This record gives sequence, C-alpha cells and structure tokens, in this order.
Amino acid sequence: MIGLDFYWAFVLYLALWLVTIFVLWIRELRRLRQYDLKIGKSELCRCDKCKYNFLIENNFNIARCPRCNEMCILRKRRK
Repeated sequence: MIGLDFYWAFVLYLALWLVTIFVLWIRELRRLRQYDLKIGKSELCRCDKCKYNFLIENNFNIARCPRCNEMCILRKRRK
C-alpha cells in the first residue's frame, strides 16, 4: 500500500476538486457560447396594428403577426 501523509492526501483531494470544477466551468462556457441566441434589429419585427414584437428570419420581407395575423411589411433598415 502507498503511504500517504494526511497533508498530501488533503492537497490531492483539493486539487482533484479544483480540476473537476475547472473542467465543468469550461464545459458550461462552451455550451453557453454554442446555444447563444443572437438577435439583431434585422430579425425583430413589430406589428403596426397590435404593437407586438416577434422574431423573423433575415431573408423575408413580409411576415404575419402571430397575435393578430396582420401582414407586416419589413422596410430596409440602414446599418
């Protein structure tokens, strides 16, 4: 059996916990970056009738409001 002092056992235990927390932290940062929702002004549409904001895809110029079913025409915005 390997002889292990109490001090070194505690240091090893602490180091393993710190490595585990570091690995979980890096994993969480990657997961958040991967599923991060990026919303710009070109993807947000506002209905003129009911004033409801909703998301649309970038390449569409006409959309229907999900609340009142009104046609919303998107105008080109300056960047």
